[in-house]
Amino acid sequence: MDFAKELYKKWWVIVIAIVIGGLIGWFAFNEYKTWQLNKLYREEVLEQTKALAAWKAESERLRNLYKKDTYGGETPEETLQLFISAMKAEDYELASKYYLPEQQEDVYEELAGIDEFSFYLKILETYDQEGALFQDGVTYEIEFFKNGEQKHLERFKLNEYTGKWKLEDY
Repeated sequence: MDFAKELYKKWWVIVIAIVIGGLIGWFAFNEYKTWQLNKLYREEVLEQTKALAAWKAESERLRNLYKKDTYGGETPEETLQLFISAMKAEDYELASKYYLPEQQEDVYEELAGIDEFSFYLKILETYDQEGALFQDGVTYEIEFFKNGEQKHLERFKLNEYTGKWKLEDY
């Protein structure tokens, strides 16, 4: 007990103990807050990592589809003629293959569900056409005109893996 009395007489020891205790408490509080923030950050990083992995997998899947896709023409106009021929033959599966690989399934369902294409084919075959290549070198548009007024537009993208032009459903 004498030790406690002696310690009490030295008030500065108590002040130092309080200051050290306060610093330890402040440090512990800051570490806890940092841990909480880092936990949120870690969760966000984990989500982003998963999203990036999914994006990479989808990119690789699409790259493989594009590399295997040999349907289409050497020019957008040739692709358009191939598409028209398939539509006239009512071969909607073949017609859908002239679209971008990631759009083919949806386009097939859309084409197979429509009863009459004669007006659409008339536009593609008989209206005046004017084509333009975009500055990116891989996008091409054909505008269809009747009496000087634009009535329809078809957009094409170049499959850079195979060199074939594909219709784009935009």
